[in-house]
Amino acid sequence: PLPTVTFIDFELAGAHYRGYDLYKLFRTSGHLSHKNMRAFLRDYLRCLAEADQPPAGQRRTRVAKSDLREIHAEALAFEPLTWLEAAVFFFFAMATYPAKAHEWQPLALDRWESYLASAHLVEQDGPATRELLAARHRKRALRSRKAPGWADPDATGPPSPQQPEPNRADAED
Repeated sequence: PLPTVTFIDFELAGAHYRGYDLYKLFRTSGHLSHKNMRAFLRDYLRCLAEADQPPAGQRRTRVAKSDLREIHAEALAFEPLTWLEAAVFFFFAMATYPAKAHEWQPLALDRWESYLASAHLVEQDGPATRELLAARHRKRALRSRKAPGWADPDATGPPSPQQPEPNRADAED
């Protein structure tokens, strides 16, 4: 059997949107590796699918590119909120424990500035908003074209006998 992985947010210990929690795993003040994030998200989606329906034999479940694009865009859309949550936490800590405010103020200001720098991403016509809407539109369009027994050419992973090799023009970057 495949090992299971459970993510627990010990800082907040609450239920959030999956995109929020997934983005927080990759949130950084440095450079975000989209390649590593997509690899993680592909495995995340594969584990979810296999939890619902384990693959026959040793073959791994394939992940549709449309699903990967959607969850990647969903996670990226939560960037501003993850920074805002962290800023609010540190501002609250400063107010609650004024003796330590000098330690938390730089953290609060850094998170607030990161929020302000990323807030445009989710404006009505922001890049994260557009990408998420486009990913969902592509996914709906792809699914509406499918008929029973139709193999998904948008899938990633090794092809199975029922699924032809994906179009290399659509390969991930």
